[in-house]
Amino acid sequence: MISVKEVINNMKDKGVLDKFNIEKCVDIGDKYAFYLGLRNSKKELPIPGMPIICIDKLTGELSELTIPPLENIEVLNSGIEIDVQQD
Repeated sequence: MISVKEVINNMKDKGVLDKFNIEKCVDIGDKYAFYLGLRNSKKELPIPGMPIICIDKLTGELSELTIPPLENIEVLNSGIEIDVQQD
């Protein structure tokens, strides 16, 4: 199983966190859902139309979770928020 720390380190290595902050991370069962925001941006989450990036815990495969559909809000709200510290 892939840890949140491994995912974050991979994001750093690929330069993703040079442009984006992790605003929130939620454990939604078989995936971690990351809300990303532009650095120095003050937006409410989730941002309509902005996909939430999901990482499969077993394979590391990347997918997107969008809103709409509204059912995805229920998926996110039923998840467990993970405290992530960024340097």
